[in-house]
Formats: sequence, C-alpha cells, structure tokens
Amino acid sequence: MCWLEMYPEDFNDPRSDFATLMRLIEFGRIHKIHDLRTKARQLRETYKRHVMDGRYLAQVPSMEQYVFATGYDAPDFDTCVQRANLFDIGKDNCVQIAEQLTFWDAVRINLFFH
Repeated sequence: MCWLEMYPEDFNDPRSDFATLMRLIEFGRIHKIHDLRTKARQLRETYKRHVMDGRYLAQVPSMEQYVFATGYDAPDFDTCVQRANLFDIGKDNCVQIAEQLTFWDAVRINLFFH
C-alpha cells in the first residue's frame, strides 16, 4: 500500500493495460484488503483516463520534434530497426548500449546548460 502511495509512477504501464495494477486489484479482492484494492483501482482509472485523453503522447517528443530542435537528420525506418537490433541486450552489445546512453546523457546535459 505504501508503495502505491509513494511511487505510483512505478505502476504506470499503459502498454500492458496496467497489468500490475490489475494483479494488485485481484490480490486485494482475494485477500479482502479493501484499501489496497480501492487504491489500485483508483490509480488504474486515473492512468486509463490519461491514456484516453492523449496525455502520454503530448509528453513524449517525436523524432521529428527532436530533429527540428537539434538539427540532426531523421533516419529512415529501416535504419531505425537495424539500430534497435544493435541495442538488444539479449545480444551482449554492452558497449553499444553504453555509447547510446552516453549520447542521450550528453543531449540532456547540453539542453540543461543552454
């Protein structure tokens, strides 16, 4: 219950239709933990409303917005898929993953100081 109240963003996963919250709701029902069930249900309904309102799409900048802001060329779709496969942690590409994280850290730091 404390985790739900302190870190509600940990349960925010619209891709899985908030499966973790559904499991908590079911757990609360089975074990008759009314507070947990109610809190999880309210949080799930809040997140579902956010999805329906399109709030998540507004928060995530598109690649086109990033390219426009930084001046980088937008890669084509095939190149994106190939690059995504390079960074699959199941293929032991730790060096490439570290380089990618470093790039995004540099972008974030650059935006912060400018």
